[in-house]
Amino acid sequence: MNDWQVVENLNDIPLNDVQGVVADIDYTLVDFAPAHKAGIQALAKMFNPQLAVKVDKLFHLILEGHRKPKHEVWAEREEFDQLMEQMKKIETVDKEHDFKVWSREAWLIIAAREQGLRLTTNSLALARDAYWQTVRKDSKLYLDAKEFTSALSNQNIPLVLMTGSDSVLSLQETTGKLVYDPIFSETYKRQSLKQLPIRYSGLVIGDPADKPHPKFFDKLENELAKLKINLKNTIFIGDSPLNDLTVPSERGYKTYYINRNK
Repeated sequence: MNDWQVVENLNDIPLNDVQGVVADIDYTLVDFAPAHKAGIQALAKMFNPQLAVKVDKLFHLILEGHRKPKHEVWAEREEFDQLMEQMKKIETVDKEHDFKVWSREAWLIIAAREQGLRLTTNSLALARDAYWQTVRKDSKLYLDAKEFTSALSNQNIPLVLMTGSDSVLSLQETTGKLVYDPIFSETYKRQSLKQLPIRYSGLVIGDPADKPHPKFFDKLENELAKLKINLKNTIFIGDSPLNDLTVPSERGYKTYYINRNK
């Protein structure tokens, strides 16, 4: 049984007695689809349309795969599983850090190899920067998110953003492997998020522990405590029940699932 309430508009969430709001960013507050499309177009200009189309296909395959319950029959399940194995071979995975599913660098390498292209450390970093800089520049709030965040500001209700890692990796040319530095990855995303048209009191990014790992939400609760936000009257909002809401719900928070797939 789901413990979260489903809403199709953020303005349907009651704010009576709410003293703090924790919200996911992409697909919750920000319409990520057009921003991602702009990022793909930037890659097409840098390389070629075929490579950009492949990266886009990998993104949507992973996005859909992570929205599907593991027990659900899905025509692309085998292709998804093969992609996961392919990415694991590219990334350096150790005991301290999990495999980074959302690494644009890994997708770029896979797409480039399919075309017989070899990306260097520098060219891969330039491609990553072109994508993310375009994405953040083109990020727009959903209309209801604009109204909702304005209502929070007017009522002096602090907003804390929770967002997954962008899994920013660096290519080690001597090994041909992608390496993860959590400090670099978090700093990179924190800088890019400065362009977002959102006023917020706190920000928690999924480096090194990402959603839905309990350590991510431990880090989040520490942030709320630092801001002196009353945990008892804090609500959580997200577009992914598994990643955004399951742990907060288990910890006793009131949670809201914003259904953007209607």
